[in-house]
Amino acid sequence: MITLIQSIVACGGAFMPLDFAARLKGWAEDGILLETDDLNKPTRKPPCGIGRTVSLVLGNPGFLEDPHGAAWQVWNANGKQFAPNGAVMRSAVLGALSCNDEAQVVRNAISAAMVTHADPRCVVSCVVVNVLIARMLRGCYNEELAPAILPSPTVLDAKTRADIAENVLRERSLPSETSKGQEASPADGEREGVSATDGESRRPRFRLTPAARARLASFLAGKSDANESSNLAVLYDRPAAILNPALPSLARSAAAVSVVSDVIDEYAFLLPNAEQVAELRAHGLAPTLESLRLAEEDRIGYTFKALGAGLNLLTRDLNAAESSAEAFRQVITELTLEAGDSDTNACVGGALLGCRIGYKALPEDWVQGLSHGRELHLLVDRLLEAVWCSGE
Repeated sequence: MITLIQSIVACGGAFMPLDFAARLKGWAEDGILLETDDLNKPTRKPPCGIGRTVSLVLGNPGFLEDPHGAAWQVWNANGKQFAPNGAVMRSAVLGALSCNDEAQVVRNAISAAMVTHADPRCVVSCVVVNVLIARMLRGCYNEELAPAILPSPTVLDAKTRADIAENVLRERSLPSETSKGQEASPADGEREGVSATDGESRRPRFRLTPAARARLASFLAGKSDANESSNLAVLYDRPAAILNPALPSLARSAAAVSVVSDVIDEYAFLLPNAEQVAELRAHGLAPTLESLRLAEEDRIGYTFKALGAGLNLLTRDLNAAESSAEAFRQVITELTLEAGDSDTNACVGGALLGCRIGYKALPEDWVQGLSHGRELHLLVDRLLEAVWCSGE
């Protein structure tokens, strides 16, 4: 998401897929630079958490010229089964761009997702998240997440819907077979892990520090460094994440669930068949986090799991909590303890619920304790300035 925000800032508050693609590849190869108060001393962070799908797409020879086509080729070569969560986890900032123009929000969400993830399930996940964020920002819902604007805030006419659907499916504009030498082996599940043939050698090369290289070699040799003092501190010196025993798990709000259900129904046309629509509804309207089975073997990286987790948090009834901050702390902790791809799930849930309650209502100690918090605040300031100046 940091790379996406940097791209939006550089493009004057607009989303440009080619710029984002170039920055994404640069991040994968060289890490990311975060601006500090001293402009001559930016903070560099190495690339972390690059999934197999993103790696294969970035390694496609045509990625920088046609990222959407490269992503489609990787998806097609793997039997059109890939639907990982890498797109939805980074996308929530797009709801803040052109939030008064829902059609543009949808186009941006689709285009950003398809830079690396061509599956319609990945695309619709991004659309649902960003439509909800855009509607919250433009005041379509009240504090209870019940509709505050009537009639429905939907603004897409039939022609726009048809044009968008055609763009998502891609079948009419892209070849049915991948170009010679660009194939990857079939997927073995919804998880991002996938073996590759020719695509393997085209993945971006990642630069490791000497210390990281030595540690990696140790793990590959079957050795562990968990008992080293530096790692013991990481394992045992962190504060415990204990749920407030006086606060039961917050139930879902019927009004909020209805809002989410409406958005799902409005954008289900992006999916190619009834089976996927049913699966979207099952995950998006799942009654509990437990029912999502977020730690399900071989499926923890499935995009609908991340989406469902985020929507579950968004639709909680916050009135039972002593404050919005405590509610946020409670449900994010609950989600994390469900395991699975918990950082990605919390990224989606935190973005949605954070937008609902607002920045000032976030747990103050969590905000103050952010790693590189100053750098992140500077980046957000640049984003707000770019969006404001662009008139979006």
